[in-house]
Amino acid sequence: MAEWHFITNHGTVLVLIAQRRQITAREIAEELGLTERPVRRIIAELEAAGYLQKKRVGRVNQYEVALDLPLRQSVHREVAVGDLLHIFPNGADAAMAWTREAGDDAAVGGVKHRDEARKLS
Repeated sequence: MAEWHFITNHGTVLVLIAQRRQITAREIAEELGLTERPVRRIIAELEAAGYLQKKRVGRVNQYEVALDLPLRQSVHREVAVGDLLHIFPNGADAAMAWTREAGDDAAVGGVKHRDEARKLS
């Protein structure tokens, strides 16, 4: 029987980035037992969907997670990414601390409230 997981690679990449916002694709790949190529594709897909914002800081990328965006599956649309990340050690707490450091005007992903995120989807 094939091995399967409750959390997809997309979800796991998002959790790792929320925990360590300057984590590299190589480090994520090593953690997940993947190559860098699928990790970079996943990061690009998360960015395109608005769940991540990437900023170049010196020689590394720094990521911010859009905590207020809803999960993508229709049966889970009422659950925000930040709500899901709270179940993981240092998940949403770390991401929220970075957002607070940037100030209230730096809403992650341009979304300040869950209601606004739902209107976007």
